[in-house]
Amino acid sequence: MNNQNLRETLYHLSDWIMRLIYLNLLWIAFTLLGLVLFGWAPASIAAQTILRKWMISEQPFNTLQFFWKTYRKEFMNSQKANGFILFTGSLLIIDLAFFMSGHTHLFILGRFFTAQLIVVFIVICLYSFSFYTHFQMSYFVVIKTSIKLAIKHPLNTILTLLGLLSLCCVLYLVPGLIALCGSSVLGLWCMYRSMRVLNQSQAVQN
Repeated sequence: MNNQNLRETLYHLSDWIMRLIYLNLLWIAFTLLGLVLFGWAPASIAAQTILRKWMISEQPFNTLQFFWKTYRKEFMNSQKANGFILFTGSLLIIDLAFFMSGHTHLFILGRFFTAQLIVVFIVICLYSFSFYTHFQMSYFVVIKTSIKLAIKHPLNTILTLLGLLSLCCVLYLVPGLIALCGSSVLGLWCMYRSMRVLNQSQAVQN
């Protein structure tokens, strides 16, 4: 690699790092604006929409202005996702805690079944916000699409989960990294993997 290529690579890398830090700060600010409970879902959709625009190399735009516009537009619709994720996640945690309290065959079977549901739930959470920005369907249609494509492309789904686990480990081990770029890095990985799934699915259809 010559000096020119090295400079270009370093420039693009530093540009993406600064973008992700800025996007993470926006996500935190707008999540707090919605009192966390109601703000994280529209903030996540806005962040995913911006990541998608960056990845497909659309024309430059005002990131803050676009984030705010998408946040306001999706605030009410995103509460459906918010309610589904919080309710289902809480229910799965309660179920797992219950089945972990016993040691009979029924409790062991319950643990195994709940663990499978948790994996499906995580896959839905990984893909749903990214797919929502692609399809602009109702959130519950997006959930069905997420499950369908995850099952149809199991290798991509496994790689997505492994990548997410690796990133979470890195974020946990490096102090301050979560606050600096945690949500945007995880969002970028989810968007990248969801686009891979969509491209693969379209290639099969063609």
